[in-house]
Order: sequence, then structure tokens, then C-alpha cells
Amino acid sequence: MFADYVTMLLAAIGAVLLAAASRILADDIKVFVPKICVKLIRRAAAGVSEDHSAALEEEWLSHLDDIPEITGKAWHALSLFFFGAPKISREVGRSSAASSKYARQKRVFDLAFAAFFLPGILPVILTIWVLLTLREDGSSFVRVRVVGKNGRPFYARKFRTVHEDCEGRLAAYLSSNPLEMNRYLCGVPLENDPRVTKIGQFLRVTALDELPWIFSLLKGDMSVVGPRPVSACDIEKSHRAQSAFAPGLFGTWALAAMGAQGSSGLGSPDEEYSKKASFITDLKIIYALFRAVMRQSR
Repeated sequence: MFADYVTMLLAAIGAVLLAAASRILADDIKVFVPKICVKLIRRAAAGVSEDHSAALEEEWLSHLDDIPEITGKAWHALSLFFFGAPKISREVGRSSAASSKYARQKRVFDLAFAAFFLPGILPVILTIWVLLTLREDGSSFVRVRVVGKNGRPFYARKFRTVHEDCEGRLAAYLSSNPLEMNRYLCGVPLENDPRVTKIGQFLRVTALDELPWIFSLLKGDMSVVGPRPVSACDIEKSHRAQSAFAPGLFGTWALAAMGAQGSSGLGSPDEEYSKKASFITDLKIIYALFRAVMRQSR
């Protein structure tokens, strides 16, 4: 009986303390949440180009003051921080501080990616190098002049997939196959390209000829996610605009090639990436590629 009275007394005291704590916390929340919302809005505006950030911050803060409910204030700030500001940044550009932050995030991720995968990739690179050295004529690697960030060219190494006398083999093949010559002159790829070695054909199909690009990633010439790597010769032919980002091992171009992403009609995959580029976008692309590879492997 006495124990029941003690239990009831403790329950009553607990209820009183809980009610008091809730009232205190409620008062704190009413003060704390608006302060957090102001900080979020200022950070969101700071990510937009300097020409627009001040006006946007003033406008967004005035809207925040007009919202009476705490939940409404929180929703307003969060929606601007995660959706509104990034969308505006794609239209008018990022601030220099936001661009520098993204570049740092990208570089740290690139180095972490290389550090994680390099121990597994190196034995494969060495094995392919030995096979090419023993079974093929000429050098095992070729240097490709690639257009990098802001149009700056650099040399990237790939495994050689063609014969040393590839042009002579091509000329002999086309001269004995007039139909293939017509197709070749029209820009149609050759089904049985005489320039490509047997090992090279396998390397191209599996994209293993591009494994040495990991060293360009370590140097900072390439990134994990970015526009499609294009040689200086090809970019002059296609007149593709220079990108503000380093070419990537993966990107929206890879998703489009795998049929894992539809075009929005706004331009090429690389142009769309340049408009939407962010660290979150990079992670989404990697995740989408992983899902696409898993689907195709089933």
C-alpha cells in the first residue's frame, strides 16, 4: 500500500517536471528555431553569385519575418537552403566562396576514391602491361592530349589497343573492301577494325584501356565525376565548348551511353552537368551508375 502511494507521488512529480520542461523547451524552441532559420538563409544566399546574394538574402529574410508559425519558418529556410538557392545558382552562377568549397570537396573525394581503389587497380594494370609487352609489338601505353579544365590541355595515358602499323593495315583493308571504304568515308565505324589488336578489342569493350587514367586523377588533371574526356583533335572537330570542370572518369555522359538517363532536351549531357554540378549531384551520378551497372549485370 505504501509502495503504491510512493509510486503515485513520483508519477505526479514526474508529470509536473515534464510539463515544466516542455514549457521551458517550447520557449527555447521559439527563440532557437528562428535563429537557425536566419543562419540557413544567409548561408543559402552566400552560395549565389555576389551580384545577387545581398538582394536575395534581404528578400528571403523579409519573407521569414512574415511567417508566424515555427514550422513554416523552418520549411521556408530549409527549402531555400536545399532547393531554392542551388536552383538559382545554376541560373546566375555560384559565389566564389561556394565554387572554392565545391572544388575542395571534389578534390578530397577524388583523392579518397583513388586511395580506396588504387590497391585493387594496380595489380590489374600490371597484368595488362605484362600481357601487352609480351604479346604485342610496340609500346604498351599511348599518350592522348586531352582538353582539361577551362580548356587547359594535358596528356593522359591509356593502354594501346591498336597495332603499331595501324594506318598501313587500315589502308590495305579498305583497298581490298570497297564497300567498307564507303562506309568508313561516311563516318560509320568498322565492324572488324584491322587496326585494333585482339587484346585491344577486349580492353575497349571492358573499358580496361582507360585504367591508367587513375594516375591523371591523382595528379588533379581529371576528376571522378565530370564532363566526358575529349582529345584536343576531337574538340576542334566538334567545336564543343570548354568546360569549367576537369574531365571525369564517370559522368552524365556515361549514364546516357548506358541508357540510364534520359535527356531533358536542354543540350548534351555535359552541358546539363555543367549547369547542375554540385557535390550532391556528383554523388547522385555515382549512385545512378552503380544501379545501372547492377541492373545490366543481372
